[in-house]
Amino acid sequence: MSAAKTIWKILAVGLVALALTVIFPLLAQEDQQDAGKRYARGTREIESRILVQAERYLKGKQILQVSDELLAGFMPDYVEFYVDGELASIDRDAPFEATVDVGAYTKKHSILIVAVREIPIEPAELEEAAEAVQAAGGTFKIAIINPQEGTYVLGRTPIIVEAEFEEEGSRLETVQFFVDDEPVGTVTQEPWELVHDFGRQFNGCRISIIAMDNLGRRASTAVTTAPLERSGYYVEARVVTLDVIVTDNRGKLIGQLTRDDFQVFEDGAEQEVRYFSSEERPIWVAVLIDTSGSMRGAKIRRSIFAAQQFVNQLKPADHAMVVTFGPDVQVLSEFTNDYDKLLDLIGSIDVIRNALTPLNQSLYETMDKFKDRIGRRAIIVISDGADTASKAGPEEVHEGAKKVDVRIYGIGIRQVGMEGRLGSLDDPAAYLMRGLADTTGGDSYFPTSTNEFLNIFQTIAAELRSQYSLGYVPARAEDNRYRSVEVKLKQRGLIARTRKGYYPDEER
Repeated sequence: MSAAKTIWKILAVGLVALALTVIFPLLAQEDQQDAGKRYARGTREIESRILVQAERYLKGKQILQVSDELLAGFMPDYVEFYVDGELASIDRDAPFEATVDVGAYTKKHSILIVAVREIPIEPAELEEAAEAVQAAGGTFKIAIINPQEGTYVLGRTPIIVEAEFEEEGSRLETVQFFVDDEPVGTVTQEPWELVHDFGRQFNGCRISIIAMDNLGRRASTAVTTAPLERSGYYVEARVVTLDVIVTDNRGKLIGQLTRDDFQVFEDGAEQEVRYFSSEERPIWVAVLIDTSGSMRGAKIRRSIFAAQQFVNQLKPADHAMVVTFGPDVQVLSEFTNDYDKLLDLIGSIDVIRNALTPLNQSLYETMDKFKDRIGRRAIIVISDGADTASKAGPEEVHEGAKKVDVRIYGIGIRQVGMEGRLGSLDDPAAYLMRGLADTTGGDSYFPTSTNEFLNIFQTIAAELRSQYSLGYVPARAEDNRYRSVEVKLKQRGLIARTRKGYYPDEER
């Protein structure tokens, strides 16, 4: 098997939570995987076996120990431990174990444990392998058929690759994709396609690929797209991408679904789901906090604390911005991943006496900040009352939400009594928040207790991490009218949440 099929490219998907003081032998039957891989490397043949492949919520230091029962007679030379897709430790001596620190906060982590055995290859076998590669001609033809050289691209566009072999039995094993020499993804099975978001400006870029076949041969090629001033025509290669949250009837997030579990409809017509991914992507999130006079006291203190806890859950690739409204809309920080700075800024927020509430205006202006942001996007807005000071009306805000692919989460708080109780937010603000959440695939919350209020941010963070990306190529748009979109699950009892539609011009 090809070297590109190495074990470190196996997608890690988690493990049982372990406390530092308790060594757990990892015997859970559902976590054991007997599938393995064999491939040649130099003068050795590598045989690997996946021992644990699971997903759990963990925090702190964990001791991962491999028992004899888990090895099931397989005698490895060493065991590799992966945390969230990164190699964390290698142990070459039995009993095989590793200590890893997954951080102070409880999060869902992926842990993969792989046992590896190295087998020397006899000289005769090496000669046969060399002769096979030489007989195959040493290379094969590879081409990028979309986008084409000299065209221009923007938005979510598929990069499509085709290969041509002269020898019967030769086939592709893996294709790596690069944009401007930065890796953007790897595909290990047909179709040899990858959807990439090229942004919303017609900037020229270099798209390159490196492919490997089953004989270990490599081939590469590249195309250069044109900036706007060099473009003579437009190639319709638009892909509509939907980030989908799936829960059961009790609101529990559902993972491990496949492309075949989903159905996508545009204006009632079913679409072919051509692109599917459940991989985690960077998050771009704006936190909007009401600083009008009615938020004084416990309301603002709890809002600040909850927002800070949310920032603490962000990862280095994520970005957040902070906006306050009352009496004016103020951007305290543009998008950044300097979380210490964000925590300090949030901690400095205070209410302004007698200030009004420009709720609509804060949403309307913040939506514009998400242009050219690649990843999963969300707005979280905290307010205790209806709009009293905006130039933008609710219709403008709702229409703006249809044009921007960003989830909106509204948290409405009313009164904080002696026991910290929070009441529901009355209309029209409640109506606006529920409507925006429904249109964008977000959610609206009207907590009845302080603990519920604080837990809302953990729920939002988990949702933004646990999404499926579905892509389809719609029929050519003859006009820019709003297209309605619906995602259904074939399995009963599951609920899909995503945006309700799009404007074709906004997708380009």
